[in-house]
Amino acid sequence: FVPIAGTPVVLTDDSTSPAEPIGFTFNYYGTDFTTVFIGSNGYLTFGAGSVDRSPDVMPNAAAPNNIIAGNWTDLDPELGGTISFLTAGAAPNQTFTVEWLNIQHFLGGNAVRFQIILHETTNEIELQIDDGGSDDFDNMGVGIENSTGTAGLQRFFGTNAVPILDNLAVL
Repeated sequence: FVPIAGTPVVLTDDSTSPAEPIGFTFNYYGTDFTTVFIGSNGYLTFGAGSVDRSPDVMPNAAAPNNIIAGNWTDLDPELGGTISFLTAGAAPNQTFTVEWLNIQHFLGGNAVRFQIILHETTNEIELQIDDGGSDDFDNMGVGIENSTGTAGLQRFFGTNAVPILDNLAVL
């Protein structure tokens, strides 16, 4: 986990950004995307934003779909921390990183620090979780899911994720 100096994204509790430019074409489950929506609750979505604060087991047909969950739980960036994004490198090997840095949970608990990194050309997804920040109140979800919720990969789902999600890197 290496903190970035990216473009700040100002989000409130249970909110999503407008479509943010990735800086390259990223193929996700067979569909090309050039923008992504950043959710305050610890995930990215393609095609449309979402404000869902309660993670689902993945895959799951319930919205949101087309999701990459870095640490999906009820977070509130208004209570502290920063969310930012950065496209770095040169084509065809650029990366697009979204970082949630010291973002607080809605009901208290430990702040979270993690990144979702998209890789140009290989279309790999990298998760860097420095601190999973369990809050002992809400479920947390880490994984990916396609646009219909019929295919996905779940890395974690449950409560009290520390130390499971501390110092975790998944590619």
